[in-house]
Amino acid sequence: TDSFVYQSIYLDEKQEASPIFSILKYMENNCTTCSLDEVAKKFHLNPNYLSGYIHKTTGYTYKNIIQAFRMEYAVDLLKKTDLAITEVSHQVGYENVNFFYKKFYENYHCTPNEYRKNQK
Repeated sequence: TDSFVYQSIYLDEKQEASPIFSILKYMENNCTTCSLDEVAKKFHLNPNYLSGYIHKTTGYTYKNIIQAFRMEYAVDLLKKTDLAITEVSHQVGYENVNFFYKKFYENYHCTPNEYRKNQK
């Protein structure tokens, strides 16, 4: 499934050959563990340049995109598994469960438990 990030870019770019697609795909596939420095190294770019390039191309910051990918992954886990919320939090890359709850609530206006119940 393509996330909001791809959709917003695709409307502008209309070309998957753009390097941003490879960068975003890598970020999505590694969202639980990757850092800006790691992504920059993978694509042979300076981290500051990469950060600016991502923001300029997508309108979102590196951190916003990683959090969006993590939230999409969390939602997927909540729908498809019976993992405890703590486990979901850790699996999507949040060591601090309270921070995960806070970010989840900001995105979905409910707790992960409420979200899961509403899906059933």
